[in-house]
Amino acid sequence: MSYSTAPSTSSPPSSFRARLAGIPATTRARPLTFPLGALVGFLLGFSAASLWGYSTLLSSHRALAERTSASLSQLEETRKSVEEELVQRVGRMGVSSDQLEALNRRVGGRIEGLKEELGREVVHRERIERRVVGLEEENLELRRRLWRMGE
Repeated sequence: MSYSTAPSTSSPPSSFRARLAGIPATTRARPLTFPLGALVGFLLGFSAASLWGYSTLLSSHRALAERTSASLSQLEETRKSVEEELVQRVGRMGVSSDQLEALNRRVGGRIEGLKEELGREVVHRERIERRVVGLEEENLELRRRLWRMGE
């Protein structure tokens, strides 16, 4: 193979000459060769598989988005119901605490009086217990004396 810069002396193909002359050329369709056919087939198959995968992914994404929005709406409804219930409970607790404070104010003085009275009773009971213990000791002493006299 020689690389020369001289113009080629070979004549152009006949189809080229016929086109130049204005005569339609009869061209025969050539089948695709192996590498070109394999490449075109691969590209067509890959494109078809990509489109199918994209459509499947898109449909599953839409279904998931619908399920998510339904779940979010249920969650929002649940949040609202829980919030309403909490507001009611807090309101009841406020009423209960007000009632408790009023009861403490009414009964507070009586409780202090009862505490003082209970303290006095405890002191009185201790005095009585001491007297009883003293009387028991005196009783035992008298019994000892009687036993000694009887002997």
